[in-house]
Amino acid sequence: MESKSNSNNMHIESNPSDNDRYYILKKELMNQGRIEDLDSLIELMNPPKNIKEICKNKLSGNIKVAIVGAGEAGLAAASELKKIGCNITIFEASKRVGGRVYTYYFDRLNKSYCEFGEKAFPISHNTTWHYINSLNLQTSKCKEYSSLYYLRDEGPYKKRKDIVSNIYTKYLLNNKDINLLKHKDLNKVIRKYLNSMTKEERRELLEIKESYSNKFLTMDELSYKEIYKKQGLSEEGISLLSLLNNDREYLGYALTEKLNKYYTLDEINQYEINGGMINLPLALYEALLNDDNIFYKNLEKDNLGIVNVRFSALVEGIYNNKDKVRVKYKNIESNNEMEELFDFVIVAIPPISIRKIDFNKSISYEKIRAINEINFETKDDIYLYFKENLWDSLFKVRKDYKGNIVTDLPLDFISYKEEKNINYKGTRVLLSASSTAKLSRNIGSMNDDYKVMEILKYLERIYKLDNGYLDNKLLDYKTLNWRDIQFIYGYETINRPCDKTLYSYIISKAEMNNKLFLAGEYTSSKHGTQQGELQSGMIAANKVAEEINKKNI
Repeated sequence: MESKSNSNNMHIESNPSDNDRYYILKKELMNQGRIEDLDSLIELMNPPKNIKEICKNKLSGNIKVAIVGAGEAGLAAASELKKIGCNITIFEASKRVGGRVYTYYFDRLNKSYCEFGEKAFPISHNTTWHYINSLNLQTSKCKEYSSLYYLRDEGPYKKRKDIVSNIYTKYLLNNKDINLLKHKDLNKVIRKYLNSMTKEERRELLEIKESYSNKFLTMDELSYKEIYKKQGLSEEGISLLSLLNNDREYLGYALTEKLNKYYTLDEINQYEINGGMINLPLALYEALLNDDNIFYKNLEKDNLGIVNVRFSALVEGIYNNKDKVRVKYKNIESNNEMEELFDFVIVAIPPISIRKIDFNKSISYEKIRAINEINFETKDDIYLYFKENLWDSLFKVRKDYKGNIVTDLPLDFISYKEEKNINYKGTRVLLSASSTAKLSRNIGSMNDDYKVMEILKYLERIYKLDNGYLDNKLLDYKTLNWRDIQFIYGYETINRPCDKTLYSYIISKAEMNNKLFLAGEYTSSKHGTQQGELQSGMIAANKVAEEINKKNI
């Protein structure tokens, strides 16, 4: 990201330049009273050092690197190592690239699709933007809808006075709860914790290092729920406030996890990739197989490495083999087992999948413990694709129903997207209901048809529609629980108290005499994001380049 800008517009609807994003980031930090974080954010969110400055092509020509996983971390690592001439083999157990990036198309012609992975990314995620720009992808600003609340069979309400007069009465709140809820913005309380840290301490929210400051260690011991308790709220008050802030699934998790999102302004100025998020890993995959791709436009083709991608290739064992690493894998379709030696290995698959790999004592016990302790949560999404004019008929009665709805029902959160296209008349609506972490278990165990029937009933209940009103208005649906996706078995890392200070550095350390490295969102501080995947893949590739350089000095 550039450090200068002449832009005066904070509302760039599509394809913001580096200068645009710099200006927006600067203005938002000024609004929050922490402009001193600007340089740190840019530094820590930017791509790491250019791999070409670490290692020369002539040193890497005979180096064989195995990358386990064709998600964004694995693809990013491969794309960097290709620049310095490595011979790369990617092992992917499934038949697709992208990992946790999953775009589903209801109608590809009319570009009607939904996202089961990360749905949007903010202007501060500089490594994501680096790949978007390098691959010439197009982006659009996400629409921002007001939040409505449907709690204890009351609502939906948007105005605070309606929430206070109608919803508060449904909770057993004491006088202190009522006073705090009416007059105190608890999001500001969380931000006060962020502002109580020095600039250097706030950097630690993104840094991964062996030791942390005493202030950060104290912060990392706290759960999000403990912050609510410190304000004097009762359990009933905490229950209500966590719903109003749409973060009830995070109550037991680390405060630093939430502060991390505030620090990098994750929840404002969000963008999406036109045509679907899957376009990023697909474009990266195409670049790996095509030396003429725009991604490598400034590099000499003769110096680029060779990339071989093996699908349906399940890695079952990784072993230290003197100065090499032995990789044992199985072709899932033929059931044939094979072995191959490599100079380096980057494992870029989720922690639950890593636990299934046999290392035969080739990695440290502290690494195994850290991998086992990582809290890798699931997510359940249901997308409903409705016929045209659904909202027209609904909102003629109640226009204030239009917005994202937070509920205390099992579906947790409802969001919607209108689609207007010249190829069909009227407006079609794509509506999603989602649950994260523990809440996903509420409906995640149901079969798909029953799950959708339940969701339709909940929607009719929320919008005060007659029973069965939505049955004949549904065109299609798609559901997904990440826990059930083979070879991934979950969606994102969410730290519990002390997880970051106990395990993040151990996870980042190399193994097998600096021949084995890990990459993925769980090795990053930006959990559940493309930023975490892509940046960690680049970092792992740079570590390999550093080792190649050492061996050839």
